[in-house]
Amino acid sequence: MRSTRARMLLENLESRALLTTSADFALPEPQVVSDKVGTVDVYVQLFSNDASAPTAETVTLTTSGLTAVPGVDYTPVHQTITLTPNNSSTVAIPILAGPASLGTRTLQLTISPSPGLPQGASQLIVITHGSDTTSPYVVKSQALTQGGNVVAFSLQFSKPMAIGPVTNLANYASAAPSSLKEAVGGAINLDASAQYTKNIPLKSAIYDAATDTVYLVPMNKVKPNVRLRYPFQVVSPTPTIAPSFSNLTDTSGNPIASDDPSNLFSIDGRFAATPQVAKASPSVLSYLFGTPTHATPKAQPKPAHKAK
Repeated sequence: MRSTRARMLLENLESRALLTTSADFALPEPQVVSDKVGTVDVYVQLFSNDASAPTAETVTLTTSGLTAVPGVDYTPVHQTITLTPNNSSTVAIPILAGPASLGTRTLQLTISPSPGLPQGASQLIVITHGSDTTSPYVVKSQALTQGGNVVAFSLQFSKPMAIGPVTNLANYASAAPSSLKEAVGGAINLDASAQYTKNIPLKSAIYDAATDTVYLVPMNKVKPNVRLRYPFQVVSPTPTIAPSFSNLTDTSGNPIASDDPSNLFSIDGRFAATPQVAKASPSVLSYLFGTPTHATPKAQPKPAHKAK
């Protein structure tokens, strides 16, 4: 008579989940980067579903060129990493700039074998030479004042911007706090913080390529307590509402895609920022309005007549 005990033990083993510990890339998808990026950070993580697994695993990350050439497209990396379960470690891969004639080249990263991945793990970095794929961002936003009133808003970007979008007034909006009582009478909106705001019309957008700064001049002087809205990434707030503005882009066509995370999206899909209040410098006033004071010059006193 056949024993059923061995069969029962076999069934119990087959029904158990396979316990593994493996070192892998936290983001396995290929990364496409410009050769101007400097370094690319990759994240290596130890994944484990075995509570009794060792507290650490040591692996080695190495670079190898597929079409990329060490010393030309990248600096080789051979780094030993000690990982703990469900925590990641960052490895920086140096990328070297080169002429556009180098085209697009591919670099492979490899993690040495681990118990759960005996074949190891790999990830690709695609390097584009002679093109810039990095996104611009706002370095600083200010409400520039003269005599206690805002005469211009400024947005300074991290890199040169395309003249068309950055000087298009339709891309910007400004608003001041308002009350529900004022909302009865006109152009009042709810901003991202659910506060009533009153639109402040803008007269012009002037871009200074020397400082990568756009100056937004209001129709009238306003008090500094104003929020700006400008495209961050053009997305419709709802599927039925299309934005009436375009992306701000740099001169390579890269859309603005990063900013101060403390700021908020407004309900129209634009990015809402509260500019820092600063006194307008004479040089900025001269650049915008043709006079360092933006005021009527004072009459000079007439020289006194000498007695005869």
